[in-house]
Formats: sequence, C-alpha cells, structure tokens
Amino acid sequence: MKAIKTLLSIVLILSFTHCKTICLTKSPPFKVTDATYNNWIGGQPGVSGIKVIITVGLDEEITFDKMYFYGKSTTIQRKSTTNKAYLIGHFNTSKRIKLERIIKKQPVKKKKTKNVKGIFPFELNENEAVISYNKGAKMFYYKVSNLKKTKTNFYP
Repeated sequence: MKAIKTLLSIVLILSFTHCKTICLTKSPPFKVTDATYNNWIGGQPGVSGIKVIITVGLDEEITFDKMYFYGKSTTIQRKSTTNKAYLIGHFNTSKRIKLERIIKKQPVKKKKTKNVKGIFPFELNENEAVISYNKGAKMFYYKVSNLKKTKTNFYP
C-alpha cells in the first residue's frame, strides 16, 4: 500500500511539472522575413549590449510581448510599416554597474531575477531567439532560428 501511495505521489508531481513546460508554436500567424543581431559598445567603459531585430510580415493583429535571447528576456519594442513589423529587443550586457560598485566599495545586493542560469525557460543556441505573442487571450511562443550576426557598433 505504501508503494502505491509513493508511486501515485510521484505521478502527480510529474504531471504538475509537465503543465509548466512552455510549448513552442511551429506555425505562427506571421512570417519571419529577416532576423539579425549585433553587439554594441558604448562610449563609457563597461557599457555594452546586444540588439536583436526580427522582421515579420503580418496578416492580422498580434500583440508581441517578450523576446528571449542570450539567457535573458526583454520587452519587445515594435515598429511597424503597412505590412511589416520590426520586433526589437535590447539586451543589456553592461558591466558598468558592477565596476561602479567596486570603485565605491558598495556591497553588491543580490538581484532577484527569473533569468538566472538553470531557470531560463528555453535552451537556445547563440543564433536563436524566442518571441512571445498574444493572439486573442492566449499566449504563444515561437523560436526564431538562424539569426545573422552583423558587425559590432561602437558609440562615442
């Protein structure tokens, strides 16, 4: 009887964890026509980031939410023309804040974030990103593969 209870509790635990997995859509209601990313370096030491631009052709109204790339997530900025949308994600990779804390000898406060290694919801290669979007009241996720890396931008 004890073995049956243990087995039943394991099955229940596995079923609850299965509900939390995020399923990726294979056929979204838009077409990705271009996807690029590039590093950028600011004029101050330690200031840098990555900019991802995904161009999509739209046939219907879709609300884009977040972009996941490089182990981080950010809110999507959308710029549109008549039948195209540019989904832009800015990912901060700056070390400036860490340098300022070291210089000022301030204690480093632990940052609570969901995107720590091991908790990031997707396993992505360096040239892959995931975008989340709403269609109606339902959230969907789509993986964009083969992002092309363009040259690094240096800002004064």
